[in-house]
Amino acid sequence: GPNRSGWKAVSDGAYRRLDEAKNLFQEFVKTHSFKNINDDNYKFTKKHAIKLHLVGKLRPRFNEYVKKFGAKPKWVKLTDKEKKSISKHKNRVSAVYFCDLTIDKTVINKLRESEPDAFKDELLLTEISLFTFLVSMGIPEIDSLGWIVPIPKEQKIEKIPKIKNLSHFLDQQQAKKSGIIFIETTNEYKANPNKKSITTKKAISSSSSSSGSSSSSSSSSES
Repeated sequence: GPNRSGWKAVSDGAYRRLDEAKNLFQEFVKTHSFKNINDDNYKFTKKHAIKLHLVGKLRPRFNEYVKKFGAKPKWVKLTDKEKKSISKHKNRVSAVYFCDLTIDKTVINKLRESEPDAFKDELLLTEISLFTFLVSMGIPEIDSLGWIVPIPKEQKIEKIPKIKNLSHFLDQQQAKKSGIIFIETTNEYKANPNKKSITTKKAISSSSSSSGSSSSSSSSSES
């Protein structure tokens, strides 16, 4: 066989896929909204959230990365049928693994704190909105910039677009973000009843039974 003595244990391409998997994780967290979920303990699980195969030596690195934000990864081996349905992997002899992810509403806040660059578009939008508002209040443009996003003085005016109608601009930007997925609209959420509600109902039922028992025992003792 070929002499592999000079080969790297993990290729540069494999490391690039690790970076790509991290980016996919960030996008997954950013696009799944818990805004309308009242249960703070609700955890959302998506099968094959990361549809990218990583070599075995790099999966623990990816796991470590997502766990620091409170997410739970689970690498799952694709069935032969699943593998053959993907042109990239249909002729692959060895196993292919995709990653299931479980997140809750706290994950995005931890990601925002630790990886602010992942939210730079959102921050710039906030900067533009604040700039427009301050200028409309009569504050000089040069003093209305850089409150949210640090902008070098030589780039300040060029960096921020002049917006005549802020409300219209924000509506346009929101339309571009139509990729947001509200958790309560997903099949995963609909198929998984609200455990908190179920627990509450059981607790009420249990409490009622207990109350009924004590009432009857109280009646018995009185008679």
